[in-house]
This record gives sequence, structure tokens and C-alpha cells, in this order.
Amino acid sequence: MIVESGGTASGYRCDITKVKEVAKVMVEVRSDLGDIGVLVNNAGVLACKNILDLSEAEIRRTLEVNTIAQFWVRYLFF
Repeated sequence: MIVESGGTASGYRCDITKVKEVAKVMVEVRSDLGDIGVLVNNAGVLACKNILDLSEAEIRRTLEVNTIAQFWVRYLFF
């Protein structure tokens, strides 16, 4: 829809919990598109359980994807 309306859009995939992958994609994006004006990070996880029933691994994964990764994306892209 963006292209059909005259705009430009691109999508890139990486594991945003891995700083090196985020940095690699950042280089690729800048090479392909130049400076970044808007970044949509559409990553998130949800363990559909009561918080007291979550395992340590589920809690850590949720925090890594939903919170910590936001810092990697923000820090490396802008």
C-alpha cells in the first residue's frame, strides 16, 4: 500500500535481543536507505500465563524482547 501510494518502505529481520545482529542490520539499512527517519520495531512476546506461573526463561525472554531490545534498537539506529 505504501508503494502503491508513491512512498517507499522496506522490511528487515533480525533477533533484536542480539546486539550484533541489530548492528549488522543497521549497517545494511543505512547502506540501502541512508539515514533513518522512522523506525517501526514490531517485535514483542507475551507468555499467556499468570506472572507467578512464568518460568525464569519466560520472564527473561519477555524482558529481553519487550524492554531491553528497545534500547539496542534505539542506541544503534539513532
